[in-house]
Amino acid sequence: MRSALRFLSSPAAERRILIKAVTLLWIVRIGLWILPFQRLRTLLSIRSANIVATKSVPVQAERIARCVKVMSRFVPAATCLAQSLVTVKLLEDAGFPACLRIGVARDKSGELEAHAWVESKGKVIIGGTHADLQRFTVLHAVEGT
Repeated sequence: MRSALRFLSSPAAERRILIKAVTLLWIVRIGLWILPFQRLRTLLSIRSANIVATKSVPVQAERIARCVKVMSRFVPAATCLAQSLVTVKLLEDAGFPACLRIGVARDKSGELEAHAWVESKGKVIIGGTHADLQRFTVLHAVEGT
């Protein structure tokens, strides 16, 4: 109930971002289950109408990432990869450059660990901080979706 009230009391521009974020998170999550990664990226690269930003309400990349993080709580298994793919899509739709990075590292027990994050203009937008991500070896970097 508290989440619904907070959603309804947020500005219209923020509600549009939240709705688009949760919709895309569901699409990407299901897409990752049933489609090859390349096919999903191709589908995401189709430009959509920019409902994220309007001329009167400029949007910030950090706001987009925050909305994706908040809405990922409502999507089962919204992993770092799903969140990163959605963030890239929303950033590009809003006119921001975005780079999806996928890296691997060994955890403390020696197990291989994979992680995805998004950078825009040299800054990590979602997925951690530059300091956190230093330990990952980037295997795949994609400008845009």
